Amino acid sequence: MNIKHIPAVLTACLTAIFLLICMSSNVFAFPYKGLDIKVGGTVSEMYDDNITRTNSSDNKKGDFTTRLALNLGVKYEGKTRTLDFTGRINRDIFTTNHNFNNTSEKLELNFQNELSKYDIIRLKNTFNHAYEQSSFDDTFEGAEGRYAYYKNQFNLDYTRDISKQFTVIARYANEINELSREGSKDSYLNTLGFEADYIYSADTVFFMLYDFSKRTYDETRDISIHTVAAGIRQYITKQLYFDGTGGLDFIISLEDTKDTGEYIQGSLTDEIDENTALSLSFTKRKQTISYREDFFDSWRISGLFKRQLLKRLGCSLSGFYGKGEYKSLNLTDSLRGANIAFSYELRKNLRGDLTYTYTDKDSTDKALGYTKNVISSGLTIEF
Repeated sequence: MNIKHIPAVLTACLTAIFLLICMSSNVFAFPYKGLDIKVGGTVSEMYDDNITRTNSSDNKKGDFTTRLALNLGVKYEGKTRTLDFTGRINRDIFTTNHNFNNTSEKLELNFQNELSKYDIIRLKNTFNHAYEQSSFDDTFEGAEGRYAYYKNQFNLDYTRDISKQFTVIARYANEINELSREGSKDSYLNTLGFEADYIYSADTVFFMLYDFSKRTYDETRDISIHTVAAGIRQYITKQLYFDGTGGLDFIISLEDTKDTGEYIQGSLTDEIDENTALSLSFTKRKQTISYREDFFDSWRISGLFKRQLLKRLGCSLSGFYGKGEYKSLNLTDSLRGANIAFSYELRKNLRGDLTYTYTDKDSTDKALGYTKNVISSGLTIEF
């Protein structure tokens, strides 16, 4: 199936789930009970000093962009089912480089159904069509240059409580990637996994997991990875906790050669008070690349600080640093990034935002490095 058809398929799924909810005897008598629909719009102005993401003085371009966005949210909460759908359409209009004008979309569907007191099914589907990566992680892993991409991520998991202390989880995930960039390949990733969680005490939870993933490239053989790992969530205080995972990836590559990679992930979260939160995370892993038959052996560290300064004024500050090597290309990339954002509630349904983002990518291939600064301000209204 062409990924461009995903929005229509996702809409059909939403309709089917909504009808399923309405057919419930508890809901049929009150078809609008618990249903919350929100419509909003955003107008923002931004300046990007490197819209082409290049370090070449001949190709580097800066421009002002006006973004018009339409937002839709539908939420339902029942006794045993919840449904949350959000959709966003952006229209970017460049002041000088009109050939860069574009329309992007993001749709997200979350559904949860409690089959019984002990069984829960969760479904999540996210579709994204865009021309700019939305996070430092995506920028770090993404291909160089400016291009349009389509990405759809589907996740389904089943959770069963065996006892008060022991829980098992089975999950399936599918990811589809299509890029308009010349020389890139489309890919499809399927993952099947199992996890067992054990609550040792009120402060400590242990878990073990196994995942099998296979990435398939167009007109190319696939890459398979078996992941075995164990981890812990440890509450140090009531608001401070640590999550850690360690394991190994057993990789079977395109040439049927075998390799092993470390899988290390850790995060520290401190919910300091109701107005302040701080988190730090670290990841090291060898993973497949969505747009090229290769591995990216990387590590990254990121941090996020959020603070409600005043009743109507909030801010967030995030930072990122990562470094990784492409196996077949003998190429090493690094990325530094920082973002600061302020949000002010002008009225009950009207919000103003001001954001600044700095990105600095370096590479052993000097032609692939670049820096960029983006500053934006906007107004969002919601009904």
